[in-house]
Amino acid sequence: MNSASEQAIPVVQEYLKRIGDQISPCYGYTFKQESCSRWAANEILKLLKKEKDIPPLLILEKFAAQMDSFSCLNRNTSFIFSVAHDTAMDIIDNLLE
Repeated sequence: MNSASEQAIPVVQEYLKRIGDQISPCYGYTFKQESCSRWAANEILKLLKKEKDIPPLLILEKFAAQMDSFSCLNRNTSFIFSVAHDTAMDIIDNLLE
């Protein structure tokens, strides 16, 4: 695993730990938003572990773009994908700090 991936995985793991205690109260997340954010962070974590040769920012940007695209396809499922997009963007921000 390259050093970028080694740094990105703990950032996502820390994000997952902070969702309930810090992130949800800060953003005023509902239970549904928190659940969708957890799902997205876990999906991102899987991608980072699977695609070790791809720079993490590219993985995160691609995931965010896909979620944005999916959010426009169906009104009934747009919420989960919108939250997933926002989660990916938050993780990108955390990674760049």
